[in-house]
Amino acid sequence: MKVNLLIIALFIFNVSNGQTNKRTTDEEKLNKCILEKTNYFTFSGQRPIGKGWDTLENIFAQNQFVGWGEYHNSPLLSQLTSYALESASNNGFKTWCIETSPFIASELSLFAKNKNPSDTILKIAEKFGIPFFRTKEDALMLAAANKFNFSIWGLDQEFQVTFPYCISKVYNSQPALVKQKYKAVFDSLM
Repeated sequence: MKVNLLIIALFIFNVSNGQTNKRTTDEEKLNKCILEKTNYFTFSGQRPIGKGWDTLENIFAQNQFVGWGEYHNSPLLSQLTSYALESASNNGFKTWCIETSPFIASELSLFAKNKNPSDTILKIAEKFGIPFFRTKEDALMLAAANKFNFSIWGLDQEFQVTFPYCISKVYNSQPALVKQKYKAVFDSLM
């Protein structure tokens, strides 16, 4: 009995001291990895500063294509995109692909060449609306694209909100006789 008690006591002692550290979970490993691979930069509307921005600039320097994430209707992100366009231009990029139709992209290219693209964007946004281009900060992106000689490509479908703009643009470019003949169709579409 004493031998059995001694064996049980030794077993309990060894089992209780078998693992001193808690096992790291997969989630904890992932979080650690993300923290080790994450860089930050500060941006308050002025030039971005920090290792994270340096990393982005290196991405522009080392790649042929760069995807820029979307977060619609953020004035701060629109301002940041203007700086990204400058950095991309410094590294030979000359095409900016956006989430609009080719027709709207061509219109935005024209707006970008205006003396004050902000007035144009705000006026159209008030009357019709163009997806993702509604604010003066959005117009700054267009001004930056123009300044750095970007070609703007539309890579998406036409959005419902742009139909009135497109239809009006086409209708208003017609001769007076054609407009008169198709006024009822235009009114119906509008």
